[in-house]
Amino acid sequence: MKKKEILDDLELYVDPTPLTKEEEVGLSLFISQLKEKKEETSKPIKQNSRRKSAQV
Repeated sequence: MKKKEILDDLELYVDPTPLTKEEEVGLSLFISQLKEKKEETSKPIKQNSRRKSAQV
């Protein structure tokens, strides 16, 4: 069986009408929430940076 490309099943619909003011605000809020969520998940885990010095 031939493997299909993922994008082969993707259908796009572009609505030619401009967004209403409420839709613009909602979309910008949604995008900013996604960016915040991405920043939270991409932060490195804090590790204890205190190291014991080697004593001779």
